Amino acid sequence: GGAARTPTALAAVAGTAQAGPGGEARAVRRAVRVSDGSGPLPGIPVSFTAANGSASPSTVNSDATGTATATWTLGGTPGAQTLQASVAGVPAVTFTATGVAGAPVLISPVAGNSQTATVGTALPTKLIAQVTDGFGNPKAGETVTFEVTAGGGAVTGAVQTTNAQGQATLGNWVLGPSPGIHIVTATSVGTIPATFVATATAVPPKSVVAVAGATQTGNTVTLALQSPTIEARDSSDNPMPGVEVVFA
Repeated sequence: GGAARTPTALAAVAGTAQAGPGGEARAVRRAVRVSDGSGPLPGIPVSFTAANGSASPSTVNSDATGTATATWTLGGTPGAQTLQASVAGVPAVTFTATGVAGAPVLISPVAGNSQTATVGTALPTKLIAQVTDGFGNPKAGETVTFEVTAGGGAVTGAVQTTNAQGQATLGNWVLGPSPGIHIVTATSVGTIPATFVATATAVPPKSVVAVAGATQTGNTVTLALQSPTIEARDSSDNPMPGVEVVFA
C-alpha cells in the first residue's frame, strides 16, 4: 500500500451564513470537506462545536467524498452565533448564523396587575403586557388587545402594538360600578391570553344620619318602643345601599 494520507485542508461546502429563530435546526446542514494534496479524504473524524446552541452529531467521519455533515440547532438568544468544524492538524472552519426571536408564544402581565381602587375610578398604574417567544425573547410589532371580561367598567386605548421590549401599554382602565373582582384580558395572536385582576372597593359614605329611634325614653326593664334606624348618605346626600352598619 501507499503512504498514509494526512489531511491538509478543511473547507465549508454547505450551510454558510444564515439567519433563523433561536432553537431552530437550520434546514441546510453544515458540511465540510476534508482533503489532502491528492483529493478528498474519507474516514477522517470531524468535530462540530457550537458556541451557541448544539450540533448533531458532534463528531462524524468524512464519507467517500471527504464530506462530513451536522445539523446545527441555534441557541435561544438573538444575535450572532457560531459553529466550528475541526480536524486535527488542520485550520478549523467557522460557520456563522444570526439568531432572531421566534414566533410569539406567551403574553404575560408586566405592570398593573393586582391593584385596588374605588368603584367607577381609573386604576393608578397602567396595565403593561409583554409578548415573548419560547425562549423569553421579546417580540416587537405584535398587536395586543385589552378587553374587560369581568366586573364591567371600560378601557381606553384597547389595541396597542408592542415596542422593542415586546411590551404594550393599555391607555386606561376605569373600574365598573360594583365592588369585587374586576378582570381585563390581554390577547395576542398565537399566545395564551394574560389576565389582569383588580379589586373594586365601595365608595365610603359621607355621613350616617339617624332617621328613627334616635331618642327614646323608658325604664331599664322595658324595651324600646322603636328600633333605631340610620341612613348612610353619599357626598350628594343620597342614600347609599349595601353599606355595613354596626350598632354598639
